[in-house]
Amino acid sequence: MSFKFYLPGCFAKDQIYLAGALQILAERNRIDFDALYQCGKVSYRDVEKIKDKASVKGTRLPHFLLDKQHYLSRLDAIVTCSGLTEEDLLQ
Repeated sequence: MSFKFYLPGCFAKDQIYLAGALQILAERNRIDFDALYQCGKVSYRDVEKIKDKASVKGTRLPHFLLDKQHYLSRLDAIVTCSGLTEEDLLQ
């Protein structure tokens, strides 16, 4: 039986997703997640510019956004469990 050993590393796409996730965690207390979700595939940085122009009629929020405080507490838990600090996220 042969075993394959892999060197550590990742794909560039994975690095981009990680960078984006860290940016969202850094800004989590300032992001309007309702508007972000309702506006579709846009950067969280652009939500304030377009949320008044977006057509959100009939848009429903997913169950995890119905309790904002719980959602934010889960994001805080992700930061804590990952061993990150607010200073780490600001870099």
